[in-house]
Amino acid sequence: MKKENFKNYLLFLLTGAAVVLILLNFNVVWAVLEKIFAVLSPFIAGLIIAYVVNMPYNWLYHRAFAGLGDEKNFKGRIRKPLSLILSFLFFGGVIAFVICIIVPELSKSIGVLQENMDDYILGANKWLEDVLPNIGYKYSGTNDLLKPLNDFSKFLGAQDINTLASDFMKLIFPHLYDITKNITMTLYNIIISTVVSVYLLASKEKLLSQSKKVMCALLKEKQLKYLFKVGRTSNEMISRFICGKVIDSAIIGVLCFIGLTIFKFDFAGLISIVIGITNIIPFFGPIIGAVPCAILLLLVNPIKALWFVVFILVLQQIDGNILGPKILGETIGMDGVWIMFGVLIGGGLFGPVGMVLGVPVLAVIYLFVSEHVSHKLQQKNCTVHAHIIDYDGETIRTSSDEKRSTFANIFRRKKSTNKTNEPEKLEKKKINKK
Repeated sequence: MKKENFKNYLLFLLTGAAVVLILLNFNVVWAVLEKIFAVLSPFIAGLIIAYVVNMPYNWLYHRAFAGLGDEKNFKGRIRKPLSLILSFLFFGGVIAFVICIIVPELSKSIGVLQENMDDYILGANKWLEDVLPNIGYKYSGTNDLLKPLNDFSKFLGAQDINTLASDFMKLIFPHLYDITKNITMTLYNIIISTVVSVYLLASKEKLLSQSKKVMCALLKEKQLKYLFKVGRTSNEMISRFICGKVIDSAIIGVLCFIGLTIFKFDFAGLISIVIGITNIIPFFGPIIGAVPCAILLLLVNPIKALWFVVFILVLQQIDGNILGPKILGETIGMDGVWIMFGVLIGGGLFGPVGMVLGVPVLAVIYLFVSEHVSHKLQQKNCTVHAHIIDYDGETIRTSSDEKRSTFANIFRRKKSTNKTNEPEKLEKKKINKK
């Protein structure tokens, strides 16, 4: 046995043994991974922040301030910190701008809900009393479908502020320690993540140089070129996807606000913000945003809720057929099934961030797997179609296509036998006439 074959077999056996051990102790392995991820979560969040801020940083450093020169003079030395500060100011300004839009609109909408909740529930009750008996459902008014909303309305509609505060404290106090702990940990993670992102971006060139040295020392030239190709492709696809999706979602949010304002829907600002933010999530985003908004409008006017669903469907058709292809282009290059798979796996493992990033990451994997498969098929001189495989000049048909072709051949034979028998029939007719 050759030495290379022995190494391949040994690697295959060790990999199989490792997979079996992981499957047999999956709960333990998953618990360890969760612990590691919890410890590294500030660093991972800082890496994501640095990656996002790196987009305006590159534009500022390489284009806007390119005329300041290199680090040999004073202007060149301030080029990097100036780009870094302005990039983080821009990133923080965008977040502050979004919060300043969301918080007032959210508080205004909650105030309107609190003032008109009783009227909304009475209107919904009346509509249900008129509609549900016609479809054979016995509706018992406020004690049936809308009882939770009635309870919520009574809670919000307290007689005075002291009663409302007392009820609120009774609800919150048992969980006060957990809430305080979660808020403190969230603030801690945000601060640590921001500091990590600043250090990562400030020492980006040094870190890249060190990582390249390690890879050049450990990997072969062919492996090194392939790894650099994967890195470049991943960076291009993920950055284009994030930028394009953010721009696309912002346009959708503005179009949604304009449409809802023209058609005089309630809570136009709040609904537009929700639709715009959730539209960042591929495939499921529009559904995640539209469902709670439709339920909110259902309380105000059920007919308007129905028209809102129609409006969102039209808006998503505009996004999917006009805006999306223009802005994103062929960034993903995958079918809808794979996009759904990426959203589900990413969301299940990493939450909302995973739902957004799962698609471009899977797109990179899909691209390189497709290239590898195409290369292997080209080496074997094999062409694959839906029902036919052309393998080195020999045509192999699938079973379903064989049946179809068999029936087609029988039909052709019948037609050909009929055509060949036609002259004999004509001669017999002539003889009979004579």
